[in-house]
Amino acid sequence: MVADLHWGKAEIFQMAGIPVSSAILHEDLQRLKFLVDTLHIERLVLLGDLMHGAEGLTPDVDAAVRSWRRSLSTEILFIRGNHDRHFTLPPAWEMEVATEPYADGPFLFRHHPESEPSTFTWCGHLHPVVHVGSRKERMRLPCFWLQADCGVLPSFGSFTGGAPIRPGRQDSILAITGPAVFCLQNAAAH
Repeated sequence: MVADLHWGKAEIFQMAGIPVSSAILHEDLQRLKFLVDTLHIERLVLLGDLMHGAEGLTPDVDAAVRSWRRSLSTEILFIRGNHDRHFTLPPAWEMEVATEPYADGPFLFRHHPESEPSTFTWCGHLHPVVHVGSRKERMRLPCFWLQADCGVLPSFGSFTGGAPIRPGRQDSILAITGPAVFCLQNAAAH
């Protein structure tokens, strides 16, 4: 499962006269294909904000996603987020579309981080990042934010930014640096 891909964001910036490379989409699609193939994913769950906006669905974006989708035999479930609430997916993308919350087994899946006490919820939307280090030598890293009843995924899109979180003492933070993921102890201190 991944969240917040924001496909077409570079193209929306380009329409506004901001020079951003369209290679961002291709790199994100390659990274996602690599993970699906390497981990032998049978079902991929996309937790919202697949598109940054409807105007980002240019012919080039559509062609890139179609090509990517044809390269996968994986079932894809897409749960709408705030950026794609009114967006209609092209049928050729072959994704099952669901609204939140979507229940499956012991979990709820949604875009917005709203939890229910009886069921663990996986979500996105926040683009969580954590600061590691001192004021002088400090890094800002995307992270998974695991709470007692809710897990917030980092943004998968590489052109999305992030929002610093304030984890509770009982929360687990899994920070991402390149290909590595590490657990921060005493998350509230970070």
